[in-house]
Amino acid sequence: MSINSDDVRKGITQANFNEKYSGFLFSELSVLSIACGLYWHSWWVFGIVYFGFIVCLIVQKLATILCILLSIVWGIIGYFIGTLFDSLGASVVLSIIGLLTSGGAHISALQYTKDLE
Repeated sequence: MSINSDDVRKGITQANFNEKYSGFLFSELSVLSIACGLYWHSWWVFGIVYFGFIVCLIVQKLATILCILLSIVWGIIGYFIGTLFDSLGASVVLSIIGLLTSGGAHISALQYTKDLE
């Protein structure tokens, strides 16, 4: 099987794209862990939640569920931003945009974590 230079170029481009969105996912997980730690005023909670997120990323099915839940949260955030405009249309459109864009970012981030294995 010969290696085509276009395939290599496409693979490198895709890997760079996925790496960029892995930062998005890890930032989300860090912020959520910090928020839990601050809410319960406990470093233990922060550490356990953060470690739990890392374990979720290692187990493929849990990683998929986690990313789906995070994407739904972004959809809900979009909905609430839309309510600031007092418009159901804005709420629905922004929730769909939030859901789809974060879903794409999470898929890329998961692909990056899978590439590291």
